[in-house]
Amino acid sequence: MSRERIAALSIFAAALTVRLIYLWCMADSPLFDSPAMDARLHTIWAWSIAESGGLGPEPYFRAPLYPHFMAVFVMLFGQGFDSFLAIRVMQFALGASSCVLLYDLARRIYGFRTGVLAGGMASVYWVFIYYEGELLLPTLINFFNLSAFWCLHRAVTHGRHTGRWLLVSGVVFGLSAITRPNILVVSLFVIAWLVVVFRRERRIGAGLAIAGFAAGLLLPVGMVTLRNYVVGGDFVVIASQAGVNFYIGNNELSDGRTAVVPGTRATWLGGYQDTIRIAESAEGRKLKPSEVSGYWFGRGFEFLADHPGKAATLYAKKLGLLFNAREDSNNQNIYFFANYSVFLGLPIFLGFWLLAPLGFGGILTNARDRWWWLFAGFVVLYLSSFLPFFVTARYRVPALPFLILLAAVFLVRTHELWRDRRMAALARRGLVVAALTTLVFLSARAVEGAAVDAPSDGHFTLGNAYVRKGEFEAALRQFEKSASYHEPYASRSKMQIGSISLLRGKVEKAHAALRDALATNPMLENEVADICFEHGRQGTLDAVLTVHQIARAYRRRGDPDKAIAVLEKAVREDRDDVLAQIELAEILATDAASRSRADQVYRDALARHPRHVGLLQSLVQSCVQWGELDRARRLLVDRLQKIAPDDPSHREALKHVDELRRAR
Repeated sequence: MSRERIAALSIFAAALTVRLIYLWCMADSPLFDSPAMDARLHTIWAWSIAESGGLGPEPYFRAPLYPHFMAVFVMLFGQGFDSFLAIRVMQFALGASSCVLLYDLARRIYGFRTGVLAGGMASVYWVFIYYEGELLLPTLINFFNLSAFWCLHRAVTHGRHTGRWLLVSGVVFGLSAITRPNILVVSLFVIAWLVVVFRRERRIGAGLAIAGFAAGLLLPVGMVTLRNYVVGGDFVVIASQAGVNFYIGNNELSDGRTAVVPGTRATWLGGYQDTIRIAESAEGRKLKPSEVSGYWFGRGFEFLADHPGKAATLYAKKLGLLFNAREDSNNQNIYFFANYSVFLGLPIFLGFWLLAPLGFGGILTNARDRWWWLFAGFVVLYLSSFLPFFVTARYRVPALPFLILLAAVFLVRTHELWRDRRMAALARRGLVVAALTTLVFLSARAVEGAAVDAPSDGHFTLGNAYVRKGEFEAALRQFEKSASYHEPYASRSKMQIGSISLLRGKVEKAHAALRDALATNPMLENEVADICFEHGRQGTLDAVLTVHQIARAYRRRGDPDKAIAVLEKAVREDRDDVLAQIELAEILATDAASRSRADQVYRDALARHPRHVGLLQSLVQSCVQWGELDRARRLLVDRLQKIAPDDPSHREALKHVDELRRAR
């Protein structure tokens, strides 16, 4: 057997061994068969696919391949522990295979030593192992990308069957795209790279071969696009979440990593529903998924145009997250769960703190051959594709195999320079690595505020897993540990303590915990209200929420009549509760049948609070809605601009009203 095959088998065996040890260590975690966050979404989606086997009711919101991959195992093994085990075994096998693909790709281009080094580094890179144990996308993406580049190398370096290899490479890139669409940006670069390479080599039939690559790429993507159009009558290329993700990464409250639209529920389904509701409310009609995406794109571009300074600061922070030595996640705390078994904390495993300086050092110092352009271009473009959105640790994982390849080239070349005693070149490389190491650790410090409180986050996630398994005592212990730390998870843990206490009939403890959660984090209002409704307790609503919060909860649940009743009672009991009067009038104003009642509420409120700015602003908006533009103008000129002359929003409102009057 050749040394090349021995090396490949050794790398596969070593990579699979450490992965199966980690699998054995993590199997006792409650999250193993009760996943959280995105992993739970993928699980529920896979169960649905396995049960229905149909096209689904609407265009995809997220790229669909990974849940379909999971669904195969659900159909084979059911929805229990066995399917979760089988999925992870397959992912670890794919991860070990990716190490071999990286070895062989590096060997073919840069030599045997570089290949062995690259494959070996990938075998013990702990982030790969961690994500291969999670029900998330990176494992499939890495395998597809490395397979596509391996086929691409065969097409470029072998004169025979060039078109066939390019077609296969394109199809595999397409599979990667319907796992995460960002690869489409890189695919366009690959096509441009192929044009340059084939033109220099003056290959016959190069244009047709490249067209085959493009056709292969479009095949999986086109099938998903067609499916979306058939089920929803909407042109959604792969998924419709791009606009929402763009706004998440481009708004005044964005931190560059948290995947929540401000003003929406933090749960996945709740947030998804809220983004649709907000968009449709703003547009005044039901929207197709592509139109919802377009609405949020528009909101994001408005932020960029109106706040260029804040946007620049935000993008600098995102760059810091990309080069951050820490593995910052918006899903669950990586360090807490990677060390759940202690195994990944052993010093045999490599991390980004080492890989990034060596990999980017390779980009800066390695020879500029055609493969350097391909791999360096992939790393830069793929990582850059997330800057318009938001950045989290798992998003940069697909760039890491190619950083490892470039790092291996860097290390082998550095050894050669040492062997040849070329001290000046060695010194330059040392300075580059030192500068990059400093940058990586400074980035970690610069974005330190984005990192979550590890124990609080971890205990909170474990608590939710125990809740899903019905083990409430264990869940309470985890939530109580989490609540003893600080935000952002302390308040959510208190909320969960309240929910479990309600379930177990401990009403006073529940009320105290829910009130404490709201006092700590008022943004939990909707979720606390949902808990109260879920347990069917009007008394809990009254004990925990204010009348304004209760009214908003009823309104959000599509029951404006109960919201009106709550607010009318509040106004009867306190005629000076101007906020209740404003909310009551705004609800009444949305229905033409109750418009006169809304106007009367406004008049009664103004009689008691003639200089209340919020009340006057609400009335102006209602007048515009009713078409009473002259009245709206009088309120703006005669009252609001005199009460608050320095408020620029009043000038903007007046300008808008005048435009509407001229158009009429």
